[in-house]
Amino acid sequence: SAATFLSLVTVLGGLITYALSTQIQIRIMQGLNRLNPKRLYQGTLDRFISLSKTATRLTQSQSLSRHLQIIYASVVIILFVAMVNGYHSIPITFSSTPDFMSSALSLLIVIAGIATLRGRVFLQGIINLSVLGFFFGLFFILNGATDVAMTQILVEILLVVIFVAAFKKSSLSLDEVAPKKSQVINWLIAIATGIASFVLITMATNGPLDTHISQYYIDNSLRAFGKNVVNVILVDFRSLDTLGEVLVVISAALGITYLVTGE
Repeated sequence: SAATFLSLVTVLGGLITYALSTQIQIRIMQGLNRLNPKRLYQGTLDRFISLSKTATRLTQSQSLSRHLQIIYASVVIILFVAMVNGYHSIPITFSSTPDFMSSALSLLIVIAGIATLRGRVFLQGIINLSVLGFFFGLFFILNGATDVAMTQILVEILLVVIFVAAFKKSSLSLDEVAPKKSQVINWLIAIATGIASFVLITMATNGPLDTHISQYYIDNSLRAFGKNVVNVILVDFRSLDTLGEVLVVISAALGITYLVTGE
């Protein structure tokens, strides 16, 4: 019967195991020696150290251009993942046709962006980037965001002055030409960033918006003794946040002044 057969197999297996017990013990001890906890821990630690050195070599090459490429590439990947996950729930539609001025400014922004990417000299790229910022300021003015436009234009002027002053004080050359490979990578990352930002903003504006907080600001701006809702938000409802931003800007300006002048 099946029970008798299994009993015979069990007895036979026991006899074989007993006969080979010494060799089995040797094999087991050799296996345990190979799985020495100290050796296993040290091997795992060595693998992590090797992986860390590889990641450091790839991401921390003492090149600002490489750092920026990695940062923007990571942001683009995150944006594309977010868009893929939310694409089916938020449709992308265009509710209105832009007017002539908005279309013309958009075209100028695209041209300035291409000129910035095609600039072979670093100083030329800084100037083109500043022109691009000015066009964005005009775009904000057309859409009624005058305060944002003023900030944009002032920041662009300040950035150009800081960049030029910093490079004149440094040993770097303003005429330095970026390698061809780096230019191609910059092109790809810039195009991917633009597409991801455009699609993500379009998806966000087509989704359901919660106007509870914005309506609260509108309803209570007069009670805060102000007629400009934006100013009331900045200096009243979010005064501590604005103070923190001002302190950050002042600290950055002082740090840059020290780096440029040494005083």
